[in-house]
Amino acid sequence: GIKTWENINQLLKKYNFEKIYIASDPDREGEAIAWHVFNNLTKENKKKSIRIRFNEITFEAINEAIKNPDTINQNLVNAQFCRQIYDKDFGFKISRFIKYYTKEAKSLGRVQGVVVKLLSDRTNEIKDWKPIYKQRIKISVLDKDKKVAKLSLVNEKLTEITFNQEENISITNEKELFLKKIITNNNIKTNAPKPYKTSTFLQDIIKKLKLSSKEAQKCLQVLYEKGLITYPRTDSFTISETFCDIAKAFIRLEYSEKYINNDFKQYKNSEGAQEGHECLRITHFEDIEKIDEISDLNDNSKEVYKMLYKRTLAMFMSPIDAIEAIFMFNDSKNNLYICKSKKIIFDGWKTVYKHDIDNEENNENEDSFNFAENENYKINEFKIDKYISNPCPKLFKEADIIKQLEDKQIGRPSTFAMYSGVVLDRGYAILNDKNELELTSLGKEVQSYIDNKDF
Repeated sequence: GIKTWENINQLLKKYNFEKIYIASDPDREGEAIAWHVFNNLTKENKKKSIRIRFNEITFEAINEAIKNPDTINQNLVNAQFCRQIYDKDFGFKISRFIKYYTKEAKSLGRVQGVVVKLLSDRTNEIKDWKPIYKQRIKISVLDKDKKVAKLSLVNEKLTEITFNQEENISITNEKELFLKKIITNNNIKTNAPKPYKTSTFLQDIIKKLKLSSKEAQKCLQVLYEKGLITYPRTDSFTISETFCDIAKAFIRLEYSEKYINNDFKQYKNSEGAQEGHECLRITHFEDIEKIDEISDLNDNSKEVYKMLYKRTLAMFMSPIDAIEAIFMFNDSKNNLYICKSKKIIFDGWKTVYKHDIDNEENNENEDSFNFAENENYKINEFKIDKYISNPCPKLFKEADIIKQLEDKQIGRPSTFAMYSGVVLDRGYAILNDKNELELTSLGKEVQSYIDNKDF
């Protein structure tokens, strides 16, 4: 309040600083905060104030920001004020209405309401779901090393043939297959995953480390404040050229020249992304060796940091290089079956994840079969596989809500993760035993109000 600012201005006058740096967050909200700070300073302190921005709390970044002072960006400030007006005009009004309508509801808001509707729509999708049953032929044979290869019945375009549930499959149980042809594709390149932005990293943290969105956000904030990662609220893929050079030099030193991706290109940002931000990345490569020694970091923060460290390193490394083989078999009735095999000849960025057995970045298919053309192979197993071709939708988890909001461009990257927590706190949803968000009776009542109201 006013008293607080009087104290601040008095302290600034007492110590008579030569310069006053305003270094709030480098986003729209941060710019609005900087504007408020500036406008609450005395005339004398205003003359000394300088706006600086940095994406990481490191000596290098802060020093560079001080060397390149700036002024407050009024366009960003106005953008924040516009959203505030919309929040208050819509959110405050609808919150008053929903409190009157349901008695127990505390608030709604422009994004809370969307999350409740997403949960409601998914519940209805599940209720209305009707399975479509299909059948397909699955065969397995043994290669020369007794390794099991699973084959599918396909057409001439090598697309799997499926049958309706009612169809009688006339293909008899064959005893052996004839290997007709091997198609080999060299240089199958798999590029490293994209840089992280807030939404994608939060989704991975929640899925892989089984953290809640609140816990994940807290870990990111702690790591940022310790100077270990860049600004944790970003919707950008951009990486500074200086950091690109540092990363390549590190890879050259720790691995070798062949592991550097010399064709590395910056990913294009989505329309409306805040270009001034960088992607979510680590600030220094050597920190991974020290992370377990940082006693004031909890285990969750350490694991989050390790995930980001590996992704940051991997994205500057060479693609995985593999050879793919397609084996084409015929039975006695000239039906065509295929299986595919992949052999990695250069591990590229995958070497970063070589000890992460359960990590999806490490789960490249490495079935390398040993078959020879013009030979017969005995069938190990022949079966008619009955399956559902349209799996039943599942209730959303917290990571799914983040993805839904991002895909639909609702809300901001800095707030995507908070809304599942908000609907839980408000009692509109609960987490079931599968960690899925399930609407409560209050949540259904709120959604009923939304559905029947013309906004």
